[in-house]
Amino acid sequence: RLENVKKIYQSGEVITKAVDGIDFTVEKGEFIAIVGSSGSGKSTLLKIITGLYTEVDGKILINGKSLQEINGENLRENMFSVVPQHLYLSSENVSDFLTKSLKKNEEEIENMLNQDAKNLYEYVKTVKNNFAKPCGSLSGGEFRKVNLWMALHKSADVLILDEPTMELDKQSKSELFVYLKGYVQGKIVIIMTHDQELMAISDYIVEL
Repeated sequence: RLENVKKIYQSGEVITKAVDGIDFTVEKGEFIAIVGSSGSGKSTLLKIITGLYTEVDGKILINGKSLQEINGENLRENMFSVVPQHLYLSSENVSDFLTKSLKKNEEEIENMLNQDAKNLYEYVKTVKNNFAKPCGSLSGGEFRKVNLWMALHKSADVLILDEPTMELDKQSKSELFVYLKGYVQGKIVIIMTHDQELMAISDYIVEL
């Protein structure tokens, strides 16, 4: 739950209200889209929710407990599964990236991929085709699919995706939409997006 959340930047005499008075509550099983023009504060809000920004006015409550009372690093590691808009390029191979992120061995990753072969075919194909390759050798769309597949399989209560459909082809978008609607049961999905199709399948929209 966010109550009157504000984030203000000050440089000299210049004051910028990055986030100004945000209120909303998200319950388990809900899928929300956060929308707004570039510069409206979507990425700042993502960092506030995940505890990366701590100097914030207002209240941020997780299961009724103030965010300030929770260890931020443990929160990001265990409660949230996040794919940012600008991906952090890993120097590892795809296999090492996935085994470390998911805390699974290669055989377990292979079994998970095989289980997803029907519902997330484009993602499985991308991961398998690039499994032994350095992450830096992948195209933007390929690396986004690897990150999205990883995030969907991380053991976390809250999935946060910032512009997840960037660089995705039509089939990959379609598979993601279908999977997200099933994934949301018992979890929370928060999407920062400009994508009208993603907005259409969300339970409600928060406009910045």
